[in-house]
Amino acid sequence: MGNYWYIAIIVTIAYLGESLFGFGAGLIAVPLLSILLGVKETVIFLILFQFLTGLLIIGSYRHIPWKIIFPMTITMILGTVIGTFILTGLNNSVLKIILALSISAFLLKSIIVKKPKSPDINSKFWGMLLGFIGGLLQGILGMGGPPLTMYLITAVPRKEQ
Repeated sequence: MGNYWYIAIIVTIAYLGESLFGFGAGLIAVPLLSILLGVKETVIFLILFQFLTGLLIIGSYRHIPWKIIFPMTITMILGTVIGTFILTGLNNSVLKIILALSISAFLLKSIIVKKPKSPDINSKFWGMLLGFIGGLLQGILGMGGPPLTMYLITAVPRKEQ
Protein backbone atom coordinates (compact mmCIF):
# COMPACT_ATOMS: atom_id res chain seq x y z
CA MET A 1 0.00 0.00 0.00
CA GLY A 2 2.93 2.34 0.69
CA ASN A 3 4.10 2.28 -2.95
CA TYR A 4 0.75 3.60 -4.12
CA TRP A 5 1.36 6.87 -2.29
CA TYR A 6 4.80 7.23 -3.87
CA ILE A 7 3.34 6.49 -7.29
CA ALA A 8 0.54 9.03 -6.79
CA ILE A 9 3.00 11.70 -5.62
CA ILE A 10 5.40 11.08 -8.53
CA VAL A 11 2.60 11.14 -11.13
CA THR A 12 1.10 14.28 -9.59
CA ILE A 13 4.42 16.14 -9.63
CA ALA A 14 5.23 14.93 -13.15
CA TYR A 15 1.90 16.03 -14.61
CA LEU A 16 1.96 19.29 -12.68
CA GLY A 17 5.30 19.95 -14.38
CA GLU A 18 3.83 19.02 -17.73
CA SER A 19 0.86 21.32 -17.22
CA LEU A 20 3.21 24.20 -16.38
CA PHE A 21 5.82 23.63 -19.10
CA GLY A 22 3.87 21.79 -21.79
CA PHE A 23 5.97 18.62 -21.64
CA GLY A 24 8.22 16.69 -19.30
CA ALA A 25 5.98 14.26 -17.42
CA GLY A 26 7.89 11.33 -18.85
CA LEU A 27 11.25 12.89 -18.07
CA ILE A 28 10.24 13.14 -14.42
CA ALA A 29 8.06 10.07 -13.95
CA VAL A 30 9.85 7.36 -15.95
CA PRO A 31 13.12 7.30 -14.01
CA LEU A 32 11.38 7.54 -10.63
CA LEU A 33 8.51 5.15 -11.30
CA SER A 34 10.78 2.56 -12.94
CA ILE A 35 12.48 2.13 -9.57
CA LEU A 36 9.14 1.15 -8.05
CA LEU A 37 7.39 -0.61 -10.93
CA GLY A 38 9.99 -1.61 -13.51
CA VAL A 39 10.49 0.07 -16.85
CA LYS A 40 7.88 -1.88 -18.87
CA GLU A 41 5.14 -1.35 -16.34
CA THR A 42 6.03 2.33 -15.99
CA VAL A 43 5.92 2.93 -19.75
CA ILE A 44 2.56 1.18 -20.13
CA PHE A 45 1.18 3.08 -17.13
CA LEU A 46 2.36 6.43 -18.54
CA ILE A 47 1.11 5.71 -22.07
CA LEU A 48 -2.36 5.34 -20.57
CA PHE A 49 -1.93 8.65 -18.74
CA GLN A 50 -0.71 10.34 -21.94
CA PHE A 51 -3.79 9.06 -23.77
CA LEU A 52 -6.08 10.43 -21.07
CA THR A 53 -4.20 13.74 -21.10
CA GLY A 54 -4.60 13.84 -24.88
CA LEU A 55 -8.37 13.70 -24.47
CA LEU A 56 -8.18 17.12 -22.82
CA ILE A 57 -7.36 18.58 -26.25
CA ILE A 58 -10.96 18.03 -27.34
CA GLY A 59 -12.02 21.26 -25.63
CA SER A 60 -9.43 23.37 -27.45
CA TYR A 61 -9.39 21.77 -30.90
CA ARG A 62 -10.14 25.12 -32.61
CA HIS A 63 -6.86 26.61 -31.36
CA ILE A 64 -4.64 23.79 -32.63
CA PRO A 65 -2.63 24.40 -35.85
CA TRP A 66 -3.80 21.14 -37.47
CA LYS A 67 -1.82 21.71 -40.66
CA ILE A 68 1.36 21.34 -38.59
CA ILE A 69 0.13 18.90 -35.94
CA PHE A 70 -1.79 16.33 -38.01
CA PRO A 71 1.12 14.83 -40.04
CA MET A 72 3.27 14.69 -36.89
CA THR A 73 0.48 13.00 -34.94
CA ILE A 74 -0.08 10.28 -37.55
CA THR A 75 3.59 9.23 -37.55
CA MET A 76 3.74 9.62 -33.75
CA ILE A 77 0.92 7.08 -33.39
CA LEU A 78 2.72 4.71 -35.77
CA GLY A 79 6.00 5.17 -33.86
CA THR A 80 4.26 4.56 -30.53
CA VAL A 81 2.74 1.30 -31.77
CA ILE A 82 6.10 0.08 -33.12
CA GLY A 83 7.88 1.24 -29.96
CA THR A 84 5.38 -0.61 -27.78
CA PHE A 85 6.00 -3.82 -29.73
CA ILE A 86 9.74 -3.30 -29.26
CA LEU A 87 9.11 -2.70 -25.54
CA THR A 88 7.40 -6.07 -25.16
CA GLY A 89 10.44 -7.87 -26.57
CA LEU A 90 13.05 -6.26 -24.32
CA ASN A 91 13.84 -7.35 -20.78
CA ASN A 92 14.03 -4.90 -17.88
CA SER A 93 17.85 -4.94 -17.74
CA VAL A 94 18.15 -3.80 -21.36
CA LEU A 95 15.41 -1.21 -20.83
CA LYS A 96 17.23 0.19 -17.78
CA ILE A 97 20.41 0.57 -19.87
CA ILE A 98 18.47 2.28 -22.70
CA LEU A 99 16.76 4.54 -20.16
CA ALA A 100 20.05 5.46 -18.49
CA LEU A 101 21.70 6.20 -21.86
CA SER A 102 18.72 8.31 -22.98
CA ILE A 103 18.70 10.38 -19.80
CA SER A 104 22.49 10.78 -19.94
CA ALA A 105 22.34 11.91 -23.57
CA PHE A 106 19.59 14.41 -22.76
CA LEU A 107 21.57 15.81 -19.82
CA LEU A 108 24.81 16.01 -21.82
CA LYS A 109 23.00 17.80 -24.64
CA SER A 110 21.54 20.24 -22.12
CA ILE A 111 24.96 20.93 -20.59
CA ILE A 112 27.02 21.08 -23.79
CA VAL A 113 24.58 22.85 -26.13
CA LYS A 114 23.53 26.04 -24.37
CA LYS A 115 21.61 27.67 -27.20
CA PRO A 116 20.85 25.19 -29.96
CA LYS A 117 20.91 26.33 -33.54
CA SER A 118 17.54 25.53 -34.96
CA PRO A 119 17.62 24.74 -38.65
CA ASP A 120 14.53 25.39 -40.67
CA ILE A 121 12.60 22.27 -39.77
CA ASN A 122 9.23 23.80 -40.54
CA SER A 123 8.18 21.15 -43.05
CA LYS A 124 5.92 18.12 -43.19
CA PHE A 125 8.94 15.84 -43.61
CA TRP A 126 10.59 16.98 -40.37
CA GLY A 127 7.28 16.96 -38.53
CA MET A 128 6.58 13.41 -39.64
CA LEU A 129 10.14 12.22 -38.92
CA LEU A 130 10.29 13.77 -35.45
CA GLY A 131 6.74 12.61 -34.75
CA PHE A 132 7.80 9.05 -35.56
CA ILE A 133 10.96 9.31 -33.43
CA GLY A 134 8.97 10.83 -30.56
CA GLY A 135 6.36 8.07 -30.83
CA LEU A 136 9.06 5.40 -30.94
CA LEU A 137 10.68 6.82 -27.79
CA GLN A 138 7.24 7.12 -26.20
CA GLY A 139 6.49 3.48 -26.91
CA ILE A 140 9.86 2.19 -25.69
CA LEU A 141 10.65 4.57 -22.82
CA GLY A 142 7.55 6.67 -22.19
CA MET A 143 9.57 9.81 -22.97
CA GLY A 144 8.69 10.99 -26.46
CA GLY A 145 8.44 14.69 -25.67
CA PRO A 146 11.92 16.06 -26.52
CA PRO A 147 11.83 15.42 -30.32
CA LEU A 148 8.25 16.71 -30.53
CA THR A 149 9.08 19.81 -28.51
CA MET A 150 12.14 20.57 -30.68
CA TYR A 151 9.94 20.48 -33.76
CA LEU A 152 7.00 22.40 -32.33
CA ILE A 153 9.17 25.21 -30.95
CA THR A 154 10.29 26.05 -34.48
CA ALA A 155 7.19 25.05 -36.48
CA VAL A 156 4.32 26.61 -34.55
CA PRO A 157 4.07 30.38 -34.93
CA ARG A 158 3.98 32.25 -31.63
CA LYS A 159 1.41 34.93 -30.91
CA GLU A 160 2.73 38.22 -29.63
CA GLN A 161 1.65 38.88 -26.06
